[in-house]
Amino acid sequence: RTLEPHGPTTYIFRDGPAAAAAAADGKEGDVDGEGERENSSAGPHDERRPDGSKRTYCRVGKSLYRLNVKKDKGEGDEYDEYDDEEASVDSSVALALYLAACPALVRGTVLQLGAGNGLGGLLGCVGAGIGSMSEAAAAAAAEEEEETAADDDDDDILPTHEKDNSAPLPPLLERLVLSDASDDDLMNRALRLCKSSRVSPSKLELAPFDFRSRLPSDMKNKYDLILGADMAYQFPDVKHLSRTVAYSLKPNRYAAGESDIGGG
Repeated sequence: RTLEPHGPTTYIFRDGPAAAAAAADGKEGDVDGEGERENSSAGPHDERRPDGSKRTYCRVGKSLYRLNVKKDKGEGDEYDEYDDEEASVDSSVALALYLAACPALVRGTVLQLGAGNGLGGLLGCVGAGIGSMSEAAAAAAAEEEEETAADDDDDDILPTHEKDNSAPLPPLLERLVLSDASDDDLMNRALRLCKSSRVSPSKLELAPFDFRSRLPSDMKNKYDLILGADMAYQFPDVKHLSRTVAYSLKPNRYAAGESDIGGG
């Protein structure tokens, strides 16, 4: 499994032979017929849509999820620098791919600080769920996905299963808490993404929380894993962030005897 850059804001988590086979079968191409594939090889590809925007496909294990990555620059412009939104998408996808590569990390109660719209945590937990599947279960999920493919341009994460099927999650994940500052726009975006992701509502919680504020007593030693993406803070914010992590993180009962999780 490899993490590869493709363009300014896209990453692919590629499962070698499976992705190559899917590309050879033509199953990694145009889903709804309204765009043109730019890259037919195994791995990431962009679909050019009639309005000039790109739709980017990222394969996580055996399942396909779609991200609509918006860019404001013109067709021929160089992308020398990311703007804040592009960097946030990059960081969220990179976080998701890391969790997909290390599914054993995703256990117990998981908190994402500065979650924004929740993309990194949501897609990461789904990727970890796929990564936790046996080969037989993953193959069955991929076959079901092909049979029940759906198309919905409003989804930021497009499940290609029927809506009443829950997204795969790691078996030991109890709850994912997506938190950010009390911002109505952010919370609404996160809520829409949660609704479109097929992650079971019983596993999700949206929690308006600013780590710069006073820490509530019920957060002490509450979380088994704390996630963050694009958290490029300076002093004194980084002090508050460190305090929040130290206060909220449980002693890691999973690490004993499993020190190889995440590569060492």
